[in-house]
This record gives sequence, structure tokens and C-alpha cells, in this order.
Amino acid sequence: GEAEARGNARKVSGSYYTPDSLVQCLLDSALDPVLTRAEVEGGVEAILDLNVIDPACGSGHFLLGAARRMATRVAQLRNSDAPDYNAAMRDVVRNCIHGVDRNPMAVELAKVALWIETVEPGKPLGFLDANLQCGDSLLGVFDLKALEEGIPDDAYKPLTGDDKDTAKHFAKRNKAEKAGQGLLDFGAGGGALPPARLAAQMDDLRHLPEDTVAEIEAKRRRFEAWKGDPRRYATKVACDLYVAAFLLPKTGGVPASPGSAMIPTTATVRTRMGGGTIFGPLEAAAVDAAEFARAFHWPLAFPEVIIGKGGFDVVLGNPPWERIKLQEEEFFAAPAPDIANAKNAAARKKMIAALDETDPALALHWAKAVRQSAAESAFMRLSGRFPLGGVGDVNTYAVFADHFRQLVNRSGRTGMILPNGLVTGFTYRAFLRHMLSTKTLASFFGFENEEKLFKGVHNETKFGILTLTGGAEKIEQPWFTAHLRQPTQIDDPERRYALSIEEIEAINPNTLNLPAFRWARDAKVAAAIHSMAPVLVRKSDNATVSPWSVHFQRMFDMANDAGLFLDHAEIAPLIAERVGTKAILTDGREVFPLYEGKMFWHFDHRYGTYEDQTEKQANKGVLPRTSDARHDNPHYQIEPLYWIEAKLTDFALGERANDPFYYSWRDVGPSERTFVGTVLPKTAVGHAAPVMFTDATGESRAAFYAILSSLVLDYAARQKTNRMTYFVVEQLPMQPPATLSASCEWLDATWESWLAVRNLELTYTSEELRPFANDLGREHPPFRWASPRRVLLQAEIDAAVMHLYGLDRAQVEWLIDSFAVLRKYEERDFSEFRTKRLVLNAYDEMASARANGVTYKTLLVPPPGDQSCCHV
Repeated sequence: GEAEARGNARKVSGSYYTPDSLVQCLLDSALDPVLTRAEVEGGVEAILDLNVIDPACGSGHFLLGAARRMATRVAQLRNSDAPDYNAAMRDVVRNCIHGVDRNPMAVELAKVALWIETVEPGKPLGFLDANLQCGDSLLGVFDLKALEEGIPDDAYKPLTGDDKDTAKHFAKRNKAEKAGQGLLDFGAGGGALPPARLAAQMDDLRHLPEDTVAEIEAKRRRFEAWKGDPRRYATKVACDLYVAAFLLPKTGGVPASPGSAMIPTTATVRTRMGGGTIFGPLEAAAVDAAEFARAFHWPLAFPEVIIGKGGFDVVLGNPPWERIKLQEEEFFAAPAPDIANAKNAAARKKMIAALDETDPALALHWAKAVRQSAAESAFMRLSGRFPLGGVGDVNTYAVFADHFRQLVNRSGRTGMILPNGLVTGFTYRAFLRHMLSTKTLASFFGFENEEKLFKGVHNETKFGILTLTGGAEKIEQPWFTAHLRQPTQIDDPERRYALSIEEIEAINPNTLNLPAFRWARDAKVAAAIHSMAPVLVRKSDNATVSPWSVHFQRMFDMANDAGLFLDHAEIAPLIAERVGTKAILTDGREVFPLYEGKMFWHFDHRYGTYEDQTEKQANKGVLPRTSDARHDNPHYQIEPLYWIEAKLTDFALGERANDPFYYSWRDVGPSERTFVGTVLPKTAVGHAAPVMFTDATGESRAAFYAILSSLVLDYAARQKTNRMTYFVVEQLPMQPPATLSASCEWLDATWESWLAVRNLELTYTSEELRPFANDLGREHPPFRWASPRRVLLQAEIDAAVMHLYGLDRAQVEWLIDSFAVLRKYEERDFSEFRTKRLVLNAYDEMASARANGVTYKTLLVPPPGDQSCCHV
């Protein structure tokens, strides 16, 4: 039903469907190169020796696609004139295809899909129990060396419902046991089955014939006997004990005797592996907990591959995109829709707390689910099993990606479909750094879901097809796409591009995030820009390099700090006088207006005002634009929605409380412009408009601000992400102070003085920013607000910065044309793309001056900075 589809059942069952077009694209990048190599090296036998797995196989969509491709090759190689596809398919499925899923029904459906495809007259259905197995791929022992090293001490960190003293006792006990005992010697015998023997037994089983019903039954009996082997079972129990250390609740206090403990530690694992006996109730509890959680121990499930071959040749799939943390709305969607649909989180939590009285059974079910979710999350974060993906608020797609990476052998390939966050977000930067440093990233083809490739996923969701190598194959220039809507666009040469590791490092050196270029041309232009300038802040493990000595700050959170805000309607009647932006009230209090990003624009700190705003507009967050007439009044000050006391503002600014102005930008996504910022006079600022400070002064600082507001920096920013977060701004390409202080012959000035004088005229239109003019040695009144002149000034800045970054005419035109929304607005308002015309005119005039060895003559009369343009 609808509620169940919305609820937790989808997460638990893993019931996801991947469009076949995406499956085929993944097979192209992950399977085909491995198949081709095997065919060249050993023909049919080499192909049939490959091992392919989907660790979250669902009903087998990817496995079936892979098997069909492999069988087609095998059949053609055996007899190109009369290929026997059915026989080839049967051999491929028996020898090559593997899958795991936590949903038993999904595993059965996958078997049926493969059986249907491998039907051969006169022969029984193949034996697939060893190939397709049920379990949680992420929860369990992956390498038997983990048992040698012992249970991690972090397994005993207390979770919801745990007793802290009990957890502390077992953590201390476990640490002592690991320090006091040697490593296991599998070769010496004991209770466990040596890894090599595990691998050999399953490899022998894999090659048994399946041509008759009797042979199938014989194979089944041998498989069951192998699973029931006492020494294999001892290894399985040891693995269960390892996982149960995370799963079992830490309660009960200190046990009466060491042998009666109900929480496993390293000693119990070693004892069981060595053939000894442990406390019976503990073993039963550990096995039950592991089996309830469907823990899956990879060396025991596929020993001939994991141990014998070092991993699979091809790993592919579309793992779930879910947070491990239990979501209240999902969980209660089916059993208690009234809780799921509560008006807010506080009301929902209150209803959940009342379940002990209203529905004790559901309360118990919820408590167990919360505990299980927390324990599984702890395993993924703290066990060391997923060092690159098990971070932050754990998401299954990132953990699966780490799992895929570990499953593949050195000569193989792995491919997966997953959200863009793994390669464009900040959380998984270590993962991306690993892929690039090891040169294992083969390709990432990015999509947006606007045409609903995934029917049940939001249209703004961005995802991609990630393909990695196992390490033997080094990739110098991975292939990329971004913003695709259909898989057929992957091969479009205008959308598909290659970037070297060095180019990626130049663009995003701190995070190594993959830039999401819409067109291949964008990749080349962005790479050219970044090759001309270092990033604003370069971070490494050892040092931080910031030529402009910048640091960032968020001042007031619009939600968490709302209790500090003073309504304008209440403050306005109390204002006795204004000093700069600060207002002094009749009761002696001093307050600053609370600025929001919507209140400013490039070179304009009075862009939007709450003055004359209707209640409906305020609720929508729409601000009336300040008119040219008001802009031209140097004493006009915009109205905020809120004010904040000056002492709180100074406290928020800390060491920078004496700065009379600073740069602020909008932390928002792209529209007509992406990186929108300006100089603000000293004031309070909301969190969505971070503040930037620099130790530079005078013309150097003004030129720095001018470049930040240029089209070049805006273009570079929009290639990186949708939000202008700190780590994005830190990686903007910024010319260093030494470059700007150098003289430019065709400008007949230094870069900084030429840019500073234009920034001054654009920015200093209000008495509030007199300190900015004073910093440049100017004591005259503010400049007039003359819109026609302002757009020429801004065009000259943009054109000059394009020359500063070494862009040629074609690159400049491409860069400007990328601002499609700006074009749309200007064609609506001016019947032309005005910015393009003005910037190209200025760029061409500058290029002509450079080529002819003469000084560029400004397009403006009078020249920029002339005091005749000021108020008198």
C-alpha cells in the first residue's frame, strides 16, 4: 500500500528498481573492459574464470545483464557460426555470477530470473544456493585478519539503552585481552578451518557438474555438509561473536565471574576459534543477534573468491541510498500514520513517548529498531571496516561504495550507481582523495533526475555512475559528465570530458571534489582559469596557505539565535540617531541592523529593503528592490526585518569587532549569478550570508573585492557546487597580492590601483561606507548612483579580470554565454544580452591596446574615480 511504500519497508527490503538503460551504461564501463581483457588473454576459459557480484542484488537486474553479455561472448567464441547461447548462459551463471541481498524474497526472485534465462532442454535448473546468498553485505566480518586483531575497543561505546559502567568494564577488559594474547595461528589447526582450506573446498564444489537431477542433489548435499563442518562453524561463531560485540546491549553490570559474561570480548573470539568452549548462553545470544541482523561473513560465504583470488573481478550494482539512522516518519508510516504525519518533530516525539501507554507492543518494536539501527551505525563507523565511507551521518550508499572498492581484486573493476554526494560533497573528501591518489577512478557520469529516470526519486536529485579499477590498471585521465538527463548523452563529445589528476587538484586542491561541468568546453575553460591562479586558501595536512590572509565567520543563526532578534516595528520608534549603520535608541541601547543575503548584490549593500513590504511579501521572503532615486541619496538606509544589540554584534565579531567594513556573500545556489557578494559596513549578518575578513588594506583589498565580484570568479564558483559554502569559496581561483601589485603596461597602472578605483566608485555610494573610501585615502562625498555608468564600470572590471586570467576571446564568449538566466532577464528587460555586449566591447578594446602596445582608454567619461561624479 501507499503508506508501506513510503515507510521503512522499502529500506529494510531493499526494493529498488534501476532502469535498464542505466544498467547497460554501468556494464559498458565496469564489465566490458574486464571481459575484453579476459577474451584476449585466455578466451572462453578466462571469461568463465571471472567472478561477478552484486552485493545488493535485489531481484538480479544487474546480474542478469552481466550474465547475458558474458554468455553472448562465450557462445560466439565457441562457435561464431552456430552459437549455443543457452549452454553458454548456463556455464556463465554456474561459474561466474554471485549475489547477496538482505531480503530473502529478493534472493529467491534473483534465482528465478537466472533459472528462466538458463533453461536448457533435458537438464535440471542449476544449483544457485552457493552463488546467491541472503545477508546484510555491510554487517559482518570481511577479512579473517580482523579476528586475529581482536574486537575494536570502540565496540563497547555505550549506545541508547546501554549502561555506561557495564560498557566501560568490557571496554577495559577487551583492551587488556588484546594486549595480553598473541595472534591466532590458523595453520596450527585448532577449532577453526584454515582459510586456504575454506577456499579450496568451495572451489571444488563450484566445479561439480549440474547436468542431472542426481548431480544437483549431490551438489546440494555437499554444500550443506560444507556449511555444517564443525571447524567452519567454529569460524562462523567467532565471526558472530565479533559482530555481536557491537549489537548486544551493554547491560547487567560486572559479571559474577569472567566465564559468565554475556557480552563477547576478544578472549571469547580467540577461545572459540581455537577449539575451546565458551559460556553457552553467550554463544547462543551472539549467534541469535548476528542472525537476526543477517550478518554476512564474506570469507565464509565466498572463500574461493575472497581468500583464493583476493576479491571479485567485477563488482556492480545500485546500492540503497538511505541513512542508517532510523527515520521516525519512515518507521511509523505504516503502523502509525498519525505519528508519521504529526505537524512537527516535537509533536511526533511526544506521541512516540506516549506509546508506552497507548501501544506498548509498538513502543517495544520502536525501541528495538532504534537500538538495532544505532548498533549497525556504530559498526560501520567504529569497526574500521569502512574507513572511507563510514563517516558522518552514515549513509548506505557511501558505505556500499567503500565495500565495493574492497570487494574487487587488483585486476578487476567495480561500478555503482549512487548520489553525487560521494564525489562532490565535503563529507567524503577522503574517499575521493583516495581514488585520485591511487589513480583508480576510471569515470563518473553524472545525471540529474529531471526526466525521472528514477520514478520515485525527487527530480532535483543528482546521481551518477561511478567506475573504479582494482589498482593494477592506473587511470591518468578519468572520464566525466554532469547534468545528463538520459544515458544516451554519455557518448556526446560536447558533454563528455577527461580531466587529469593534476587538473582536478588545481580546481579543488583541498577537497578533490569532482567539478560538475555541464559541457566539455566548461572543463577546459575552468581548467585554464585555475591554471592561472592558486586557490584562495590552500589546505593540506601540514599547513594552510592563504596569500590574502582571509578567514570566514558566520555571525547569527536565523533559527537558533532568533531569541536575540529585535523586531524593526518595535525598534523604529525608539531610534534617536544613526551613526553609520548603528542606531542609538532613546533608552541608550545601541543596535545594528541584521543583514540578510537578499539585502545586497554586487557592489551594492542597499539592494533590497523591508521598507514598504506587505506581510505576504515578508512571509515569502521577497524584498522590494531599492529604487535608483533612493540609491542616489547617500544618506538613505535600507530597513531590516530585525535589529541586534551592538554588544552582541561585537561579541560575534570577536577580534574583528573594530573592522568598519567587511565582505559578505550569499550562501545560495545559482540563478542569474552564483557567487554574489559585496562590501558591507559594520553590521550584524545572518548565517546565510557569511562574512570574509582579510588582512590586506587599501587598494590591494579593494582590488581583491573587485575580483571576487567578477564574472570570472562567478563562473568558477558555479562549476563546483550549488551552495557557496566555506570549502567552495576557499577553492576559488584568486590572483595573489603580488600579481595585483605588479604594473600592467597597457593599463598604465598596477592591477590593484586600476581595479580599486572602479570598485570604489561602484561601492562608495552611501555615507555608511565612508570608512571604505577612507581606507583608500579618499575624503570626498560618496559617488552618485548613475546606472548607465555603473554597468560600464562593472563591464570594465569583468573584462580586465578576464585578461588577468589569460582568457582568449572564444573562452570569454563561452564564459559569458554560460550565464543563461542572466541572459534571459536582460533580454526581457533590455531586449538584448547587455552584459555580453558591454563586456566583449571592453575586452576587445583592451585586447587591441595590448596588441598595439598602447594604453587602454576607458570607455567612460569622466574617467573612473573622478570626483565630479560625487555628491556635492
